[in-house]
Amino acid sequence: MSSLGFTKKSLLKDYLKGWLYGAAILVICVIIMMMFGAVRISKVEFNGMLVLQFIPLIFVWAIQGNAEEVLTRGFMLTGISRKINILTGIVISSIFFSAMHLGNNGLDILPLIDLFLFAIFASLLMIKSKNIWVVSGFHAAWNCFQGNVFAFPVSGTNTGNAFIHVTTHGPSWLSGGKFGVEGSMVSILIQIILIAWLYYDIFIKGKKRITDKLDF
Repeated sequence: MSSLGFTKKSLLKDYLKGWLYGAAILVICVIIMMMFGAVRISKVEFNGMLVLQFIPLIFVWAIQGNAEEVLTRGFMLTGISRKINILTGIVISSIFFSAMHLGNNGLDILPLIDLFLFAIFASLLMIKSKNIWVVSGFHAAWNCFQGNVFAFPVSGTNTGNAFIHVTTHGPSWLSGGKFGVEGSMVSILIQIILIAWLYYDIFIKGKKRITDKLDF
């Protein structure tokens, strides 16, 4: 289990850290989209029924996010990176993650690029944190806030009720269109920044080589 990133130390702390990161980055993306006029808030709704519906969804997204992370980052990334090298592990697991979403509604070139970049970011976050919990928390919070806080489609899928109803305006490359935030150039640019920061922290500042084998 430890080879898949299931560390026991600081389990809850690391998961909550990832969850907060994911929620914060999603909110930042939405704020930037609003600043450009691509997204507008049409209604804010908060009541007991919505809260009762939202609580189990937190756990549903946790299961969904963790399942995808265990398969792509926990199993594929670490397995390939230990046998060949980190670069090969990142590329193959990221291609596989992107291919998992090929049947989703609203998929075109921008969402596909976004999915690939997210997979690279998640791989680097896994290498940085050396556990599955941070990246799983990030993935779960991103989907949860996107679909059930802001009412965007999540990778092209509508996910039910949300607290904040939004409408999209302008070109889909800015608003995300039918695919959600992940179809927007805003998300792509934010992820490029995160990838650059993690790459610097791991491979330049940390002096690890991307052609090395994974050592945890």
